[in-house]
Amino acid sequence: MGGHLDNDRMNAHTRDALPPDELLAVDDHLAACNSCRDQAGVGVELKVGMGSLLRAMVTPAEPAGEHLTYEQLEAHARGSLRGPERTTVEAHLRDCNPCATEAADLADFVSESRAPAEIAPAVAPLDAGPGAMVRGARRWFRTPAFSFALAAALVAAVAVAWLVPASLRRQNRELTARADVLRAEMERLRAEVPVVSGPPVLTLNDDHGAISLDASGELSGLDALSIAEGRLIAAALRTGRVEVPAEVRDLIGSTGVLLGDDSPEPGFRPVAPVGTAVRSGQPSFSWQPLPEATTYAVAVYDSEFNPVDRADSLTRTSWTPSRALKPGAVYLWQVSARRGAEEITTPVPPAPEARFKVLGRFESASLKRALQNAGRSHLAAGILLAHAGCLDDAREELQALIDKNPDSVPARNLLRSVASAGRDLPDDAAPDGR
Repeated sequence: MGGHLDNDRMNAHTRDALPPDELLAVDDHLAACNSCRDQAGVGVELKVGMGSLLRAMVTPAEPAGEHLTYEQLEAHARGSLRGPERTTVEAHLRDCNPCATEAADLADFVSESRAPAEIAPAVAPLDAGPGAMVRGARRWFRTPAFSFALAAALVAAVAVAWLVPASLRRQNRELTARADVLRAEMERLRAEVPVVSGPPVLTLNDDHGAISLDASGELSGLDALSIAEGRLIAAALRTGRVEVPAEVRDLIGSTGVLLGDDSPEPGFRPVAPVGTAVRSGQPSFSWQPLPEATTYAVAVYDSEFNPVDRADSLTRTSWTPSRALKPGAVYLWQVSARRGAEEITTPVPPAPEARFKVLGRFESASLKRALQNAGRSHLAAGILLAHAGCLDDAREELQALIDKNPDSVPARNLLRSVASAGRDLPDDAAPDGR
């Protein structure tokens, strides 16, 4: 792995989000690169990475707390353990080879870096006069004992700096060998029990290519997706529904009056974003026009009804704020129309508020990676967007899928489930635009 680790890979390593093969490469790089190790915090991040690889293996992970901590090993090497704790640690070392190896390494290091017991500072006692203390200190600084102690301290500092990475590199090699054995065993089992896919029970045409689902629930045609993403797509196709986050379903309120004509002027209402999450902190606001209106004004508020942004004297029915809204926050907005001397604002009570959410940074990054895996698939993009709460974008993707599959009932069901998310539509209501 050339160069230094980028921020995305650092963050993925911290969250245990790297696959096993990439995790091994990142751990090797951190063990060899001082700059990246300082940035990542090797004392924490490398241990997190090793735990991630262990959890990713087929065999059950070792229970937390099975091995001794570094502090226990260090105290044992220095002989500072007493009583029951010493008995417990020594009993553990008799039964645990990895901990015994680490304890032996630390004991060797401590014995090599410890100065001879007979060396003592040649300084005057504290009850001597100031002059005597200064003269004694000067004599001590010129003695070979001081030079030896200084050299030992420098050796100890260098050894401590490399002790943990060396230990982790040894564990890395052991885990790599174990992973190779597991891969070989999995390949053998796969050869003995081949996967048999049945005929497709559902096939859709997509810009990405043909996508099919067989009777066993096996999805074909979207091989770039992760296992979790593939399962999400397959489940949505089987059920005809996409699970939308509850916090997004709640944004529009329970009555759905906003979609009707309960406004000061029927037809004059916000269009987007309403009852959805948005990927950008600068979403495009749009609304239905009011006949004979000369100008419009848009006001944005946070969840505590504090003013956040405002635009006046707009002549178009859309507006994009000049500064980004806060990631992860919920906002509400109103639009006002000026018609002569009259000003009309919507929505107003009893209509529900026009609310939306800006995706958080982690949510946005995860969605971006998933959409990259989806390629040009309208099906995958629509389901992934809806699952993240971006309902407006999801409807556009699923409508494009229906345009390519006009007779597909599953495609229509998916669009209907997204169109009705958070709204009290009748059971027989058709998807938007159909």
